[in-house]
Amino acid sequence: MEQRINNDGRLTSPLPRRLAGLVLLAILAVTFLPWLGDTLFNTKGEPREALVAVSMMNSGNYVLPESYGADIPYKPPFLAWLIAGASHLTGGEVTEYSSRLPSAIATIAMVMAGFCFFSRRRGCGTMTALAASIVTVTTVEVYRAATACRVDMLLTACIVTAIYAMTIYRERHGHTGISWIAVGLMTLGVLTKGPVGAVIPCLVVWVYSLLRGDSLWRSTWTMAVSGTLSLLAPAVWYYAAWQEGGERFLRLALEENFGRMTGTMSYASHVNPWWYNIVTIVAGMLPYTLLALFALFTVRKIPKPAGWSTIMQKVREINPDTLLSCTAAVVIFVFYCIPESKRSVYLLPMYPFMAYLVTLLATAMARQGHIRVIGVYACLIAATGLIAAWIVWGLHMTDAASQLPDLSGAVADMARGLYDRPFGVADWVLLAVCIITCGATMCVAFRSDRIKQAMWGAMASALSVYWVLGATVLPRTLNAKSDIVLAHEIEKSGHGLPVYSFNAVKMLRYYTTAFYLGDKVRLFAPEKGSSQSVESTAAPELPHEGLLIVNTQEMSEWQTEYGDSYAVDTLYVGKRKSCDCRAVPMIVRFRDRHLSEAHHDE
Repeated sequence: MEQRINNDGRLTSPLPRRLAGLVLLAILAVTFLPWLGDTLFNTKGEPREALVAVSMMNSGNYVLPESYGADIPYKPPFLAWLIAGASHLTGGEVTEYSSRLPSAIATIAMVMAGFCFFSRRRGCGTMTALAASIVTVTTVEVYRAATACRVDMLLTACIVTAIYAMTIYRERHGHTGISWIAVGLMTLGVLTKGPVGAVIPCLVVWVYSLLRGDSLWRSTWTMAVSGTLSLLAPAVWYYAAWQEGGERFLRLALEENFGRMTGTMSYASHVNPWWYNIVTIVAGMLPYTLLALFALFTVRKIPKPAGWSTIMQKVREINPDTLLSCTAAVVIFVFYCIPESKRSVYLLPMYPFMAYLVTLLATAMARQGHIRVIGVYACLIAATGLIAAWIVWGLHMTDAASQLPDLSGAVADMARGLYDRPFGVADWVLLAVCIITCGATMCVAFRSDRIKQAMWGAMASALSVYWVLGATVLPRTLNAKSDIVLAHEIEKSGHGLPVYSFNAVKMLRYYTTAFYLGDKVRLFAPEKGSSQSVESTAAPELPHEGLLIVNTQEMSEWQTEYGDSYAVDTLYVGKRKSCDCRAVPMIVRFRDRHLSEAHHDE
């Protein structure tokens, strides 16, 4: 397909916008949908979110359900509602697939919205929008969040598409105003993770409109009204949840929504220094961080510092799409530098805009004829893909875990998983696609008449690596980490007894085991304020008998506190650390000593 780069930096092609959109939709569907359920839950975050949907469907309470018998949700329920809906459509049971489907659909919707937004813009074009879309989904952070059962990608999709909607409204009407589409999207964002779903898009568009020369007064009141309107529907849920959860819900809601921003939480939550965000965005934008690094070698002249008036004049002369992307990236980054609580996923709304800027950088380098720099980058990505594909093939064909006795830890698990499970047709096809794509990219990397093909080849190589990763590598290497084995051991015990867990650390739970047992695990000694404990200084009522999940390090602590009251039999001791509690778990059967003695006397 013949392509050229216009003087304004656009990638142009005879490919029609509609056909390009269909191609992109097919790429996104293949990337995210087929293998969502192949990898078991192996971190505490995913089953914790899925358990909320499980408890909703078990109890019929879709306002404020309690999972684990004691926990009310940390966040508003939109993700759980979507999981429950997806579960009804996919068989009536909450599974790994139905739990991750909302994140995958949200990613596809966000990227398609971005393609439609940028492809219709003057100064952009269909192929630039297509390239920016592929860059977005092939960044490490976006791919990881798109295939996980977490609120972050759903929130990101609401924030980013709301920014698009408000920007379109501004340009159609010549000024900022109330976009009802944006209000609806921000409403969903607030229902996903609280007021931040409205604050960020309003803040980004407010700053952008001011940089474009809009009235300060009009920009301020329209954003304030838009944000306020998006809080109305969520306020109904918050009121209903407060009616059910009372003071306990109110404390949790205030802590999660305001305490996290002000650093006044009752516990340390992801506390990191300000430079943590720099590290995470550099890592999260891989492999395109390397392209930006290589671009430094093309700089010929460093501009001299200019005055404020000159800077503002140049800002207003910037292409509106570029200015919007820069504004969104900077505002979101600075916003999340303020709270002490920092996580890489908080910065996800930056990525679609960063991807657009990366695409502009690549096209500018191509237009200026930096063949060697682009060739080195494309060759590096393709070589990495080839090496990864050959490693996967080699580990599948060779029992490396047994032949190399020094191999241990995650590497040994990876080798064992790839060797033990047979490859299907899809695995071999995707490996072949990866090898062919990466090989073709290396062949054209340094040809001056194929510079555009090298750019597309680098993106295609990254995409093919993700396909192999999602379909072949992750299910075989991460499933061994899952605590599903504890659920199987409890089911095999056949005792039909209630199941409890004990953790000395207040915030820890065996969420993965609880998920695979259908939310039938309860806290052995519930914390004060939970539904299982008494709202007083009195100790909670303890069970008479049951099965207990506890890690080997804390069993002595449980014995010290409760051992005098119970007779205990050890049923199972794990062979590896729990994916939730990071310690070796065990299952014991306990029985009140008085009941045991009475039973013995009888």
